[in-house]
Amino acid sequence: PVNLLVEIVSATGLRNADIGGLSDPFVKVRLGNRVLHTTKRIDNTLNPIWTTETNSLFLITDTMDEFFHSGYAVTFEVIDYDVLGKNAILGFARVPQGVLLKATGSRLEFPLEEIKNRRKSAGTLMVRCRRATQKDMQFMAKINSEK
Repeated sequence: PVNLLVEIVSATGLRNADIGGLSDPFVKVRLGNRVLHTTKRIDNTLNPIWTTETNSLFLITDTMDEFFHSGYAVTFEVIDYDVLGKNAILGFARVPQGVLLKATGSRLEFPLEEIKNRRKSAGTLMVRCRRATQKDMQFMAKINSEK
């Protein structure tokens, strides 16, 4: 089985999507069409830092078949929350499953692409990932039961 502990750490250099010149970013993580996780939003920043209070940590638990056959990559979407209009994707990173499987807990930096202009940098997303231990799974069960 695949048991990965993933932490959404931070993002830098996001574009401003709101009238005040800032954004209200959150991250949605997908594997194929399945949403694996969504962080809470961080208001009024182009350089957000997520913590356990803002849902930075999550587990990916899957069979190897499901993990590798449900899509070509794990997609991290950084999205601007909008109260009045529609949420806007600020940038995204597609990360091959093998990169996450081989990760050892060190910080990984993924350049974000813009949907409309793939050549233009949309900032950088920092993530940590490693194989989850039994203690990690117990810790996450505790955190999730307190929500």
